[in-house]
Amino acid sequence: MRSIIAFSAFVSCFSVSAQECANLIALSKTVSSTVAEKSAFEKHTSNFCNEYKKGGSRAASTNAGASWKFISASFGQSSMSTEEVASKVCSASSGESTSSDAYKQYVETIAAGAYSAYETCIRFKDTNDLRFDVDLASVLPSEFTISIGYSQAIQGANTAELSYSASSGVTCAWNGISSAATKLNAPSSVLVHCSRKDQGKPGYAKFIRTNGIGGSMTIPLPAYDNNGIPINTLASLNKTISDLRIQVDSLEELKRTVSALSSPVPAAQDVAYSASRGGGASAMTMSSYCPAGQVVIGVEMIVGGTCHGQCEPDGGALHKFRVKCAPRFNAVK
Repeated sequence: MRSIIAFSAFVSCFSVSAQECANLIALSKTVSSTVAEKSAFEKHTSNFCNEYKKGGSRAASTNAGASWKFISASFGQSSMSTEEVASKVCSASSGESTSSDAYKQYVETIAAGAYSAYETCIRFKDTNDLRFDVDLASVLPSEFTISIGYSQAIQGANTAELSYSASSGVTCAWNGISSAATKLNAPSSVLVHCSRKDQGKPGYAKFIRTNGIGGSMTIPLPAYDNNGIPINTLASLNKTISDLRIQVDSLEELKRTVSALSSPVPAAQDVAYSASRGGGASAMTMSSYCPAGQVVIGVEMIVGGTCHGQCEPDGGALHKFRVKCAPRFNAVK
């Protein structure tokens, strides 16, 4: 019984730790959706990909609709197609359904560079007993707050020595004290508040364990506009809008073409002769056009007649002509 209780406690602690580390991704994400925890994400991807491999898009949307929607929302999109979801999370191998690095690809899509911080967070928890927890309410374009706890790993040091480095314009304080380094005596924690002067430029904050087995964790900080929207997101939205406009223009052109093709057209006919004109020095322009919806299939000309002595320098006279027309789809002479 004692072993079962101990195992249950371990699973519970690991789950809490995994969620704490998943919260770190929120510092770097460029989508509005909540970051999905790894076990939940992998459960849904496994369900979706199994159905997709068995029966394609229809099976995935019908039998794994909830997983499809969960994955789509996790990527910050409300309406990804089943093919799009499959291309991101399902394996191309015939022996596997879910891609082995599906969660990593997901994290890197919504928060470029953040997966390394997530992995390091898990490793610190498992080996050093350092725990990183993000106050999600404190995550703003220009600042954030995280808690770092130390409870002394087995046979570990009584004190965890930490320092930080950051990109230009980013500064951090340990429990309100501005310093490059701090020490944690087990068991204790420290509240780290970081801010930056220019949220319009990307940056980073790097936390380093300088004693024990060491290690470091770098948190990427994306650039934001004045309205607090990630600049990468704006670029992506602008591209999406541009692509949609191109599609709308194409659809409008298709609509006009279909409308023209579906309009009734008269049967084949000859257009009335143009007005007769003399040739030679008194030559004039003559015109003849097909009705709307028809195409030219021939021209009939009448030449000859008297030139009244004007043809010798100019050649033969064109008396009159007419074009022969027919509908678009049966333009046969």
